[in-house]
Amino acid sequence: MDSWFFELLMGIGRFFVHPLFYFFIILSIVMGMYRVKQERKFFHVRIFDMISETKAMLTQGLLPGLIVSLVTIALGLVVPFGALVLLAALTLVLGLTFKTRLLSPAYVVGLTLLFSLFASHLTTGVATIDTMVADIAAMNPLALSSLLALLLLAEGYLIMKDGKRFSSPRLETSKRGRMIGLHVSNRLWMLPVFVLLPGEAVTSFFPWWPLLAIGQEAYALCLVPFGIGFFQRTRSGLPSEATHFTGRRVMALAIFMTLLAVSTYWIPLMGLAVALLAIIGRELMSLQQRIQDDDHLFFSRRDQGLVILGIIPKSPAEKMALKVGELITKVNGNSISSVEEFYYSLQKNAAFVKLEVKDHNGELRLVQRALYDGEHHELGMLFVHDEKLAIQEHVG
Repeated sequence: MDSWFFELLMGIGRFFVHPLFYFFIILSIVMGMYRVKQERKFFHVRIFDMISETKAMLTQGLLPGLIVSLVTIALGLVVPFGALVLLAALTLVLGLTFKTRLLSPAYVVGLTLLFSLFASHLTTGVATIDTMVADIAAMNPLALSSLLALLLLAEGYLIMKDGKRFSSPRLETSKRGRMIGLHVSNRLWMLPVFVLLPGEAVTSFFPWWPLLAIGQEAYALCLVPFGIGFFQRTRSGLPSEATHFTGRRVMALAIFMTLLAVSTYWIPLMGLAVALLAIIGRELMSLQQRIQDDDHLFFSRRDQGLVILGIIPKSPAEKMALKVGELITKVNGNSISSVEEFYYSLQKNAAFVKLEVKDHNGELRLVQRALYDGEHHELGMLFVHDEKLAIQEHVG
């Protein structure tokens, strides 16, 4: 028991010296800075603070990472040290493209699995690298296939649960030359996952590495930061519904990958099908979502009313329980169809605002609130303006 506890502490300690831990922090900060820059460009105000992505990245993946760890250890899945090095290298290369969707396990683990199936004849002439390549080539595809399926399940869960958070409104010109609104979900999650490494392979590189005895074999327990990225642009509907739908599809793909991964126990060559179908399936999902997203422009001009493109957190609009995608039809009893009419009707009553709002189900409700000094321009709603300008109620 003491050896398990000691190895557990050592595994956690190694997590904080792993280069990917700091890479994910830097990448999430850069993502936050870019998002704020875009929000200020279109709306002259930031919607979420710059480190919102970083805080969520460090916390939202803890539970999925724990569950994946328990399953991998319970199944006795052993991942060679060389495979972890390759996973980290691929994560760095794909992450440096700043296309977070490429950090899906389908790509990172899928490419590693493909490499393991064709690595037996690869040599570089460098002893250290060749030793790692040989370890990867000799591994059972079951370990990486199972890890891919488990991380895909975690990806689907995180997209469904957390993909809509920090969805950022944008503006762009439609094919007809009119300004339209859209939402961008750009997320990164870090999953701390415990993996078992073959003891001899590890000590051949790091003789000081403590080992854990399980039966007649010795293993090293290591806490590894796995990254899961997600990117989606939504024009044709609510970002919450669009991300939830994508998450469900990723979960369905993950369940199918789990069934295929089990088959690699008897047919190792099925690992090729797991890798290829995961990569192709995830890519087809992204392609289909982009094609379907052009079918209907949700955040565009309506004949009657104004669609709420964004809500600034902690603003009066949020306190009035207004939601992105709801339609404001009347302000203080006046029908509106433009931002100018919204402002004009709002200014008619300096102490009170009453809104008639059509919710996502098409049902009307009244929302009212007392106004305080200066709040006429600080309700915190974002709209698309006819004159190709983003107008929100905080002018500055």
